[in-house]
Amino acid sequence: MLLMSKTLIKYFDFRYFIKFILIFLSLYGLNVFYIGLITEGGIYSSFIKEYLNYPSWLISLVLFGSNIITHAVGINSYISGVSLKVYYGSTVNMYWPCIGLQIMSFWVSFIVAHNNKWKGKLYWCIAGVTAITFINILRIAFLSIAMEKRWRENTYLSHHAMFNLAAYTIILLMIYIYYKVNSRVSDNIATSSQ
Repeated sequence: MLLMSKTLIKYFDFRYFIKFILIFLSLYGLNVFYIGLITEGGIYSSFIKEYLNYPSWLISLVLFGSNIITHAVGINSYISGVSLKVYYGSTVNMYWPCIGLQIMSFWVSFIVAHNNKWKGKLYWCIAGVTAITFINILRIAFLSIAMEKRWRENTYLSHHAMFNLAAYTIILLMIYIYYKVNSRVSDNIATSSQ
């Protein structure tokens, strides 16, 4: 049993894990608190809702990108509030739980918990959040297209579950790329110092 514990400690970085969990819980809690500030009732702040409403900005970005895609495939859509609507057709509503703040928090926590330079961390955080946002744009656009074209609905997975599956698959791919790039950088540094 003691040998197994030593082996586990050798291959498992507990300090990284604790940092990751603390950063993730902090980001998750910050997002929940922030949503409370922009939602009427409770600790509501009209100033923050009006001028510092990043969930609303993300929703607008996703809807704008989705609207471009639906227009590109010939669907006459428009944005109304938090909805992507098709003239005389379907409507896709998007609220703050749909923008993937939890998935973005996971990615940012993974990157920030590493002991790299801040410039690299910023680059990787932006790349991950951009990829997740792009997946979300595709999800809303395809959902609108599917409703308009009357595609058969998937009975096994909801579009939320498919988004999460796609987002976590992309994150796993980016984690793999992150480790490949950083192992090459470490190898180059080790080679040049010899």
